[in-house]
Amino acid sequence: MERLNRIGYELMTIATPRNVEREDGQTMAEYALILTAVAVVVFAAAGLLGTQISTAFDGIRTSLGG
Repeated sequence: MERLNRIGYELMTIATPRNVEREDGQTMAEYALILTAVAVVVFAAAGLLGTQISTAFDGIRTSLGG
């Protein structure tokens, strides 16, 4: 029983306001979500425009004599 009380006390000390107010990890998670969203948009755009971009570069290469 004493061990359960000790675990409960430790859990309560972890969740005290001084520990909850720290936002370092929260900010890092937000940046990771933003970076993931940007990566998804870039990959989607590359997938949709990939053939058009390739065709444009082929035309440039042909006009340059390559």
